[in-house]
Amino acid sequence: MTAIHSLLKRQLGRHLGAGLGLTADWQAFVDRVDETYQAFDTDRAMLERSLELSSHELLEANSEMRAVFQAIPDLVFRLNQQGTVLDVKTGAAGELTVGRRDLLGRRLEDTPLRDVAPLFTAAVERVRAESAPVTIEYSTRQGGQDSDYEARLVPLQGGEIVVIIRDITERKQSLRVLATAALREREAEFHGLAEAMPQMVWITRPDGWNIYFNQRWMDYTGLTLEESFGHGWNKPFHPADQQSAWEAWQRAVATTGIYSIECRLRRADGIYRWWLVRGVPQLDANGKILQWFGTCTDIHELKLSEEKLRRSEALLRIAGRTAQLGGWAVDLPGGHITWSDGVDAIFGLPLGRVTALGPALQYFARRSRVTIGRAFAVCAQHGTAFDLELEVITGRRQGGWVRCTGEARRNAAGAIAGVQGAFQDITARKQAELQLERSHLQLLAVSRQAGMAEFATGILHNVGNVLNSVNVASTCLADSLRKSKSTNLAKVVALLHEHEQDWGDFFTRHPKGRLVPAYLAQLAGELAGEQTSALQELAGLQKNIAHIRDIVTTQQAVAKSSGGAAPVNVAELVEDALRINANTLLLHRIQVIREFSAMPPVIAKKSKVLQILVNLVRNAEQACMSSNQLANHLTIRTSVGDGSVSIAVIDNGVGISRENLARIFTHGFTTKKTGHGFGLHSAALAAKELGGALSVQSAGPDCGATFVLELPFAQASSVHP
Repeated sequence: MTAIHSLLKRQLGRHLGAGLGLTADWQAFVDRVDETYQAFDTDRAMLERSLELSSHELLEANSEMRAVFQAIPDLVFRLNQQGTVLDVKTGAAGELTVGRRDLLGRRLEDTPLRDVAPLFTAAVERVRAESAPVTIEYSTRQGGQDSDYEARLVPLQGGEIVVIIRDITERKQSLRVLATAALREREAEFHGLAEAMPQMVWITRPDGWNIYFNQRWMDYTGLTLEESFGHGWNKPFHPADQQSAWEAWQRAVATTGIYSIECRLRRADGIYRWWLVRGVPQLDANGKILQWFGTCTDIHELKLSEEKLRRSEALLRIAGRTAQLGGWAVDLPGGHITWSDGVDAIFGLPLGRVTALGPALQYFARRSRVTIGRAFAVCAQHGTAFDLELEVITGRRQGGWVRCTGEARRNAAGAIAGVQGAFQDITARKQAELQLERSHLQLLAVSRQAGMAEFATGILHNVGNVLNSVNVASTCLADSLRKSKSTNLAKVVALLHEHEQDWGDFFTRHPKGRLVPAYLAQLAGELAGEQTSALQELAGLQKNIAHIRDIVTTQQAVAKSSGGAAPVNVAELVEDALRINANTLLLHRIQVIREFSAMPPVIAKKSKVLQILVNLVRNAEQACMSSNQLANHLTIRTSVGDGSVSIAVIDNGVGISRENLARIFTHGFTTKKTGHGFGLHSAALAAKELGGALSVQSAGPDCGATFVLELPFAQASSVHP
């Protein structure tokens, strides 16, 4: 049996006796316990060795730390809550002129640091209040030299504070040297920048005594630097500008404000040019002027451009008065409005009276107000241009009409920044159109009262030539207005508005800007010619309308004896209807195709049948004129059915939509902008009165339309007298 652990052996002997007397069953258990005791001894021996080594290493580490700590040239000490120094780091502390014995066990007020004790006390209070490190800097003077120090206070547990003081004199001196070098570098940069600038640069003392000019000043004025110093800067000023320049300078000095004046300065060759002289004061913390920095900027070309602009504006006003035009612009999103004097003249407003967008809309009649409001909103949102004829109420409470054009103005990024356009007074044209419309209504009223025979032999034959002249004149007038150069004036206004921030460069350097004055003069002449031509056409219209009125009055007396139903040759009536509309058909190059078949005469009132046919032919030619077809044609086809004849008027014009087919003969319904909605309705009533019918067919928009007039023949009894 191997020797067992002594401790285990004593414990077994206490219970089993000296001889132990272990049985085989217990022997295995005791062996296992013995192994455990042996392993414990091994682990304890290793632990003791480790502790011995750790203690040795800790002592060495503490010794190294102490050596490093002592080598640091910082003063380190601990303060308790009452501000008493508890511990002081020795070593290099003497370098800070404060020793261990000077600090240990004392309050800061009782140490050589007493001069800066209030600063430390405030820092200690901050550390306790914020529970965070605080850094302060202070200076002392010893041995005739100034020294700078940095103190960092760090809070510890239990309310104590560690204070670390470091000498930063060399660092401060280095910073001062660097600051001086940086100042010189900045001065060099300033001089380089001043010489590179396209302006003349100057600096003066607070009282205006000049102390610096860049080379550009000497090159321009021809003065030396010595001649320019002091108050010599006033020498190149134009005699007429010297007093105002001096007064502006005195105001700027008195108010410590910006000095700014436009004046003429003499060049070295004796030529005067316009300059913007501008100075800004440099102020100290108390608002006192330290010095003035200023520049002189050449604005001579801008001044010349301003003069050209004034002349161009004068030409623009003349052109606007001649053509009765006025330009306007609305800035977005603010809604600020600007407009020309021509707008004031059109609306009868005092010159210079510009209002906001909302009140400006009150000068439009109620219906026109809604129209212009919607068009403006769509243009402002989507950039859709508009061209409208609107009824207005002038500032003199008089009615009138204007043509209003507008388009979006976009900024450099492509976003809509405003809406701009022009007004044109079209009151005279609208009055002429109204007078013509009244005469037309009179003709319609007479035609319903008098028989168509008298209408054909009297009014149509006698008034036909006059109506042709009226139609030609009105067409020429409309074409003249559509081709008017007045729209170009709005473009010029838009161009000026686009470059309103740089008119100087625009009128002197921009290729379009240099052409504006001459173009405005040319435009004024063209607009004057257009106005003269329009007035001549209007005078002719008024004369022809008066002639028509005389004819109508004469025919009214004759029409009282109109007859009743009679045999009617359909083909002849068709030709009469075409003949009445011949000028319009020829003017718009509408080809007429005749597809006539033999048919018996119709017993009917000739005037009513002709009235229906004229209406259908005019309706067809208007549909062709409004279409996009390259070639327009009108077909008239006649045929004979069971007891009736059919006259089909077929066009290849704009066509009729499905939803409008059912309403086309309804009173007051029209698809035309200038329609009244009673032409087809009256034709349908007349066909019914004749015992026939009027129908329509169309495959849809742009597919043309077919109107069919059906009339009974040889049935005189069915015709109402």
